[in-house]
Amino acid sequence: TGADNLANITQSGDDNEANVNQDGDNVAGTSNTATVNQSGDDGDIDIDQDDDNTATVTVPSNSDSEYAQVNQEDEGNEATVTQRGEDDAAYVEQDGDDNDATVTQGSPAEGNIADIDQDGDQNAAVISQDGEDSDATINQGIGFAQGNNATITQTNNADESSATTTQLGDDNRAFVVQDSDDNESVINQVLDDNFADVNQDDGATSTVNQLGDNNDAYVLQKGESESLINQGGVSGFADIDQDGDDNYSEVNQLGNNQKATVTQDDDDNTSTVNQSGLAGNTATVTQEDGATSTVNQATLLLGPGNTAVVDQ
Repeated sequence: TGADNLANITQSGDDNEANVNQDGDNVAGTSNTATVNQSGDDGDIDIDQDDDNTATVTVPSNSDSEYAQVNQEDEGNEATVTQRGEDDAAYVEQDGDDNDATVTQGSPAEGNIADIDQDGDQNAAVISQDGEDSDATINQGIGFAQGNNATITQTNNADESSATTTQLGDDNRAFVVQDSDDNESVINQVLDDNFADVNQDDGATSTVNQLGDNNDAYVLQKGESESLINQGGVSGFADIDQDGDDNYSEVNQLGNNQKATVTQDDDDNTSTVNQSGLAGNTATVTQEDGATSTVNQATLLLGPGNTAVVDQ
């Protein structure tokens, strides 16, 4: 308790436990810094910081079943967690003020879990995982939102992994890259500037729900993948590009002057676009051999007509 706290802990061997509690006690210019380096299996790291926070957790390769929990409240925040073993778990919770957070797991390594919760103010967040059967979750704006952002990247050996991003208000954004097979991504964005970007490999599933304000979306997938985009209202726009056979795409839009573009290369793909609003919606679908396309456009009141273009 007090100003300018600094903790450095280094542990080696199995079954270690490190607990750090730092409380700035609302002292002006307070600086809390905690660094924990732990090597070995089945370790446990728990860091709690209040006021002007910084935390770093590092677990080297070949350290399995490591658990790290970082809780930061008020002021500068910031947290970095690095784990490079199998079956590791990292949880970061930031409540208020400047936020930030970075979790990196795998080298590669399987079965890792990463969870970042950011409640209010500038937000941000990055999770990178390199290993099969990993799980990443980012929740932003649970209380008072603001800056948002978010990046989940699961690459190289991250087959059968999942990514979930929830953003409830203010500037939003998102981005997910899953550069392996059979992955799943879910992005929920509610209000304000929105935007999402999903890039997936074969056998993937993507769901993007956007409720209101400026929207956007974009999904890029390869063969035997599925994409669903639901957009609520205001600016809209969805652009789905699927490469390979046996893909499925569905876009649901509500509002005026909405635009949906779907491009499916190769064979036996399916596309559905549903648009409803006052008027002026546009759907463009481009497909190749053996494809199926359905476009439903409903005008709720008299106004400029809708436009549907299907090229097969």
